[in-house]
Amino acid sequence: MDEAVFIAQYTFLATPAVIEEESRILGKIARRLRCEYVIRFEDDGKFYFLLETRSGYEEHFARCGWYIVSQTDFNSRLTIGMGLYESGNLAGFMYRLDSGNEDEARFWNNILVFTFFNDFRKAFFPLDNRFQGFFRLDGSLCLYLYDYCPVRRNDKITFEGKKVSNAVWRFKSGEQTDLFVKLFSIAASRIRAIQENRHRAVLVPVPGIHTGEAPHPVRGVLPQALGGHGSCRRVRGDNRRL
Repeated sequence: MDEAVFIAQYTFLATPAVIEEESRILGKIARRLRCEYVIRFEDDGKFYFLLETRSGYEEHFARCGWYIVSQTDFNSRLTIGMGLYESGNLAGFMYRLDSGNEDEARFWNNILVFTFFNDFRKAFFPLDNRFQGFFRLDGSLCLYLYDYCPVRRNDKITFEGKKVSNAVWRFKSGEQTDLFVKLFSIAASRIRAIQENRHRAVLVPVPGIHTGEAPHPVRGVLPQALGGHGSCRRVRGDNRRL
């Protein structure tokens, strides 16, 4: 089977704009990834994959601006994992198998559904990528992804609350900057005013730094006009100089 096939599973009317975006996004990865795979897309910005390990998939995903959140060996030949792609409008799964058999592709897709949608808790981070609200600070409009409360101040914190607390700590320490660059960029892409000015937008999350720690590199998402393609790039300098 030479060409990839996409099985759409939209729960909403697929407009011409959605179809155009589908063709653009899927076309990028289909041209690069030449191995056996099934990639499942959800309209919340997440994707799930089962593919051949020795295929250079990590580099191909990175070139598309996709971020791998977690992955592990499925067997001696295949890797299974999940991540965040560049938008949140696709729903369905894409496959490329030597057999070209759709039933086999649906079986691989069912493995992904069973693995990741059966009370999946392996990634101890929230992966929501829509802004939850806003407030004004010094006259500026501020949007936020998560409402944060430190675990030590809340004895009744939920499992999801613990994930948010962990995420904030890891971001401030600089350990998961790349992940939250991606989450913020997806959330920002949903705002029309930002979309209309995306050709000159630069997203630079700045993690906090604790006394005595070495400086963490500042990372940002650069648009194509500035030499980027929606993936995480290191920006010169560190957050002590900002």
